[in-house]
Amino acid sequence: MLALGIVVALGVWWYMAKPPVPSEETIASITEVKDERLSKGEKDAPVQMIEYVDMFCPSCARAHQDVIPKIQSEYIDTGKLYYEVRIVAKIQHDDAQVAADGAYCAAEQGKFWDYIDLAYGETAKLYQAGKSAEDITLFSGVNVRNFAREVGVNVPRWENCVKNQTYQDVIGMNEQKMRDLGAYGTPHSVINGENYTGAPPYQTFKTVIEAALDKTEKQKSKGKP
Repeated sequence: MLALGIVVALGVWWYMAKPPVPSEETIASITEVKDERLSKGEKDAPVQMIEYVDMFCPSCARAHQDVIPKIQSEYIDTGKLYYEVRIVAKIQHDDAQVAADGAYCAAEQGKFWDYIDLAYGETAKLYQAGKSAEDITLFSGVNVRNFAREVGVNVPRWENCVKNQTYQDVIGMNEQKMRDLGAYGTPHSVINGENYTGAPPYQTFKTVIEAALDKTEKQKSKGKP
């Protein structure tokens, strides 16, 4: 009962801690941009979820390990939810731009999910061991080359993409979209136009997603788009 109470309390907190509601125009400008290389699910799924993440964010790593697989199993794989990741580089770290650019450069080769799975798997281990972002050297020097090789990309092509900061403008646009949403921390989720910051337990996500599904079903039954 105590555990259930904690989950419920966190769910209430997540609802109450939402940033200010952006304008409909702002939400429309954010949800219309889709990068299929960083997405999973049916594009016309009733629930649309956009998640802003930082490669050095401990809460992002934890959510990617513990929460997103459950969302995928229950909602993405069943056609109920379309999920898109957008990378930002907000955490102060010497390798932040390399890590963020690297994700998009891996996506060029169809390796985005391999990249993010491996990156968050390794960083989660460090965070669980009490380390901080400053201790992460995964994207430094020769380490990043070894990391890219393990991801399975064409390393020279990937390195050239990263060196040229090919996706700097995209990452900057993602950060601007977050500011437009009134969001400054990661992970930050937009679920059917609703704004949520943080990484609560799966049950809290489930509550929000189920509410969104119920709302879209009611709108559909009333003949609303």
